[in-house]
Amino acid sequence: MNDNLSFPEISDLHKKMFYNCTIAVIFLILGLISFSVPMAGIPGYVPGIIFFAICIIFFVKYYKMKKVFRLNYKQNVVLHVLNQHFQNVNYRWDDGFDRNLVYSLNLISPGNTYSSEDYLSATYKNVHFEQADVTVKEVTTDSDGNTSTTVYFRGRMIVIDYPKITSYVRAVSKKFYHSRSLRKSTFPEIQTENVQFNSLFKVRAASEHDAFYLLTPPMMEKLMYILSSYGNVGLCCQANRMIIAINTRRNAFDANASINLDYEKEIRALTEDVALIENLIDILYS
Repeated sequence: MNDNLSFPEISDLHKKMFYNCTIAVIFLILGLISFSVPMAGIPGYVPGIIFFAICIIFFVKYYKMKKVFRLNYKQNVVLHVLNQHFQNVNYRWDDGFDRNLVYSLNLISPGNTYSSEDYLSATYKNVHFEQADVTVKEVTTDSDGNTSTTVYFRGRMIVIDYPKITSYVRAVSKKFYHSRSLRKSTFPEIQTENVQFNSLFKVRAASEHDAFYLLTPPMMEKLMYILSSYGNVGLCCQANRMIIAINTRRNAFDANASINLDYEKEIRALTEDVALIENLIDILYS
C-alpha cells in the first residue's frame, strides 16, 4: 500500500474511485433489471448473476482504492495543514473518543450506534486541546421490519484545557437537540442574571457556586457569540477541562465530494475546519 502519494496522484485516485463506484452501481441496476425483465429464451438469473459478479468486482476495487485514498489524504494533506497551525500534533484519523468517555460527559443522549474518528491532540497558543468527530444515532426496527434512524449528534467534540477548576457545570443551547437528561436533584437548573443568556441556554450544575464562578458576564457573552457563530452548542466544564460539542452535521477533515479535487479548495476547506478550534480557544482565552 503506497502511503506517500503526491496530491495529483491522490486526486487521480479519487477519480478512479468515483468511476469504479459508478460502474458497480450500473451493473447492480442491470442485474436487478435482468431478474424482473428476462431476455427471450434466457432465464433472468443467468445474466443477473453475471451482472452481480461484475458489480462485486468493481465494488471491491472501489473499497480498496478508498482505503488507500483516505490514508494518503489524511496523512499527506490533512496532517500538513494541522502542522502549519498547531504544535505537538498527534493526529490519528482512524481513531476517536471512547464511547464511555463521551457518554460520561452527560452532554448527548446515548444511542445504540456510536462512531468517532479524526482524533487530534495538539496545542494552540500554548493551550492543549483534543478533538474528534463523533456520531451518535438511535436505530430502531418496528414489528413490520421498518427501520428508522434518529441522529442524536453528528459533529465535533473539543476538549480544551481551562484554568478554572470547577465541579460539573453544563450549559446547553436550546437548539442543541437530544441533550442527555440529568436528574434535577443531582444537577439543579441554574438561572443567571443575564436574561438573554437564560433565553438561549439551559444551565445545570452540581454546585450553584461553581456555575457562577464559571459563568461570569464575560464568559456568558463569549458563549452567546459562539452560539451565534455555530448555530448550536453544548458544553460542560469539570475539573480544569472545558468540553464543547458542536452539532455541525458533518465530519471535519474530509475530502470534497466532487470528482476532481482542487488543491487550493481542499486547503481552504481544511483551514476552515482548523479555524473552528482556533476561534474557540481565542474566544475563551481573550
